[in-house]
Amino acid sequence: MSFVLDTNICSAYLRADRRVEAKFLQYTGGLYISAMTLGELYAGACRSGQPAKRLDGIAEMLHEINAVIPIDQALAERYGRVRAELTDRGLVVANADLLIASTALHLNYTMVSHNVRHFQVIPGLRLEDRLVP
Repeated sequence: MSFVLDTNICSAYLRADRRVEAKFLQYTGGLYISAMTLGELYAGACRSGQPAKRLDGIAEMLHEINAVIPIDQALAERYGRVRAELTDRGLVVANADLLIASTALHLNYTMVSHNVRHFQVIPGLRLEDRLVP
């Protein structure tokens, strides 16, 4: 099984949340993040009171991630199609969230987020909350 992790799941891992650490271990080799997620993590680290420590934590976490998925033309097209469909339905999803979800859709992977309500409106998205026991 393969998963695209939302930023909040990665943040929980970086805070040493045991529930998330256990899932990282359980699904080793099947964990992916969007370049958008990595950008959000870097932004949070740079704004923190201990940027060097946070950046080191991100570097260590990346050893547990199978790959960082780049934003290429095919992914951009998928994002555009999903954004257009949601807009036509009068639904709004934050750009960063939609790009992360589009990554999961593009790869046909399951999205993992603790903020499932942000993503429930996205058609075809397989979504799990790995922080809920």
